[in-house]
Amino acid sequence: MMGLGVIARDSDGLVLGGIADYRENQMEGECAEAKALRDGIIWGRDNNVARAIFETD
Repeated sequence: MMGLGVIARDSDGLVLGGIADYRENQMEGECAEAKALRDGIIWGRDNNVARAIFETD
């Protein structure tokens, strides 16, 4: 099982939005981070984000 989350903030740190997802299938840590990054990119595209910096942990 895995969960992932994405938080979008502006340059002042104000939260713009976010997403969370839960999956019952197993996934390697690197793949889960790639999935979260992909979901963040899609969220940004869908919310007209023109410029972005992505970070993972």
